[in-house]
Amino acid sequence: MNYGDYPHPTHQNKFGGKVPPNRHWNRQDKSHQPYQRKSFEHKTKYEKDQLKHPTANTLETNCSLYTSSAFPYFRHPREIGSFSMDENREYLNNRSQLRYYNEAQAKSGTCYDLKEGYDTFISKDENYKEYLDSLLQFITLNVEKFKAVNPLNDKSQKETDICTDFVCWRGLLTKILGTPYLDRQQNSWKLAVIKYRNSYYMCEYDTEERKREAENMTEKHKAMSYWGWKFENCVLSDTEDGVPNAEEPVNNNLSFVSVVRSRLENHSLVYGGEVDGYEKKPDGSCQYIELKTNLALKNIHVEKGFKRVKQLKNWLQSFLLNIPKIVVGFRDDNGIVDNLESFETSKIPTIHGKNFWDACVCFNYLKEFLDWVKSIVTHDADEIISMPYVFEFVPHTGRTHYRKCSEEEMSQYCFIPKWYFEFVENHFKSDGTNLLKYSRNYQENDQKDAPNLE
Repeated sequence: MNYGDYPHPTHQNKFGGKVPPNRHWNRQDKSHQPYQRKSFEHKTKYEKDQLKHPTANTLETNCSLYTSSAFPYFRHPREIGSFSMDENREYLNNRSQLRYYNEAQAKSGTCYDLKEGYDTFISKDENYKEYLDSLLQFITLNVEKFKAVNPLNDKSQKETDICTDFVCWRGLLTKILGTPYLDRQQNSWKLAVIKYRNSYYMCEYDTEERKREAENMTEKHKAMSYWGWKFENCVLSDTEDGVPNAEEPVNNNLSFVSVVRSRLENHSLVYGGEVDGYEKKPDGSCQYIELKTNLALKNIHVEKGFKRVKQLKNWLQSFLLNIPKIVVGFRDDNGIVDNLESFETSKIPTIHGKNFWDACVCFNYLKEFLDWVKSIVTHDADEIISMPYVFEFVPHTGRTHYRKCSEEEMSQYCFIPKWYFEFVENHFKSDGTNLLKYSRNYQENDQKDAPNLE
């Protein structure tokens, strides 16, 4: 039913009785007239804000509130650097963990059994919280890339920050972007924000739903989560002239991370995300690729779920890192992949998103969320850091809520390590001793050595 498409007023009077068709209504009596709703695009800014923020500490996630605007300005993500993580999750300032994908070789192989090798799987310690540490280490090792443009080379212009509004992981942005559409229980999320030297650092935390899901995960689901890592081992090689070694034990501690800079309207963004591999194009140039597995599209129900949920996630992940190609290995219920299909990232919203989701809604919601964060997370004029704030999407309400951390919660949500504060304060020739209580090491009494920042 369209707005305003209500039964004609001559069908019923205000007391529920029938009214003759020739009855003349009292024009002064408005009680019988149906309420005419304004479409969202014709509402005033105040009315829109009231709908998006029904209470002072919430943001509405209903996708209908973000459909009236065109796709917001989003600058082409540009890679500013990369790094690798070794088998011990130690930072490597190189591209050693980036592997090669040969499409002809991958498709010519036999069926891939993703169950093989599970008993030798070397799994990352999921109980160890990594926060933003490796991304912050990248910043310290590449701080020259975070300088503001100074065309006049004015030496009197003193630098005071890293000239970036938001710093986070790509995975967190993917969850926020998908909030208006993705299943609310599975897409619940929580993050902490700290404003430090004019930059907003955002770090994801597990929600209670996520914790319960991890605790109740069956052995079957643990084995199925291994399948995606195994698929990568089956089709990726260490060198361009090499071949994949499917017999090698899978170790998901190893990873390659691309760090990009972008902008969404007035918000500058720096974020990092894992890249599965790269391939050579016919002209000899290289491009990143994303690898996924999915149940074979054996019926309309599975196909609908693939387009509505999986392809939205796939598109968001790849679009954010400017990855132009997604390779999906379609498997059966027993983990056997017998078909590989490639998708161009740029075409997914029009081909698979149509009738299921709208990319404009996702990015308009993210813009509104970042606007909201900036309006909330502040610090005193004589300070350079804020208290942590927690933002959480609460599934059963359909809204995102926030709160300012109490002193008792500082140990939980102060996620920036001491060594990063020390580096930044030293770089900007500032006395940052008052930042000690905001560091994770201080809150947790963590004596772990700082990484090598040389």
